[in-house]
Amino acid sequence: MLVSHRKKFIFLKTRKTAGTSVEIYLEPYCLPPVEPFVATHRRQESVTPAGIVGYRGPNNDASQYSNHMTAKALKPLVGDDVWNSYLKSVAFGTRSTEWCRCFGSDSLKTSGTA
Repeated sequence: MLVSHRKKFIFLKTRKTAGTSVEIYLEPYCLPPVEPFVATHRRQESVTPAGIVGYRGPNNDASQYSNHMTAKALKPLVGDDVWNSYLKSVAFGTRSTEWCRCFGSDSLKTSGTA
């Protein structure tokens, strides 16, 4: 979960959709420009005037902001002014294993798409 006050966007993500890769790409826009940035899958929560980066890692019980928090949980924390005026984006998609499980490779071949 990211909030950039500098660029005025909110990024939320679902599980298993390459959301962390997108989050890491956007993360520098949520940090002060002078703060050194190191791309990593684990991250401590960061709340600065530039923005908010949710905690990424195991056991996020102690963090107010976490990587997979919902819009419902985030909205009261950022307030109506931020929520209503910032661009919102959500990472979503389909895991290939679920796609294969639902349709199977044989059905894709017979439909002409494989």
